[in-house]
Amino acid sequence: MLPYNEKYEITPPIASIHNLVVGTTYIDLGGNQKIRCITEPGLEANIRYTKRGWFSKEEFKVEGEVSR
Repeated sequence: MLPYNEKYEITPPIASIHNLVVGTTYIDLGGNQKIRCITEPGLEANIRYTKRGWFSKEEFKVEGEVSR
């Protein structure tokens, strides 16, 4: 139990597993994740994960914003 009696609703991002048969196996996150405080309406965080691409240099890019 949290000491501040807070409850959160978390929507996870999309997880993909690559190279199961050949190569180095890795997990890739992509899409949006939303974290919302249920006990304090209006307090939420939106996080965007950039998926790894063939030629992308943004393979570990994460952006987010918190609003109240």
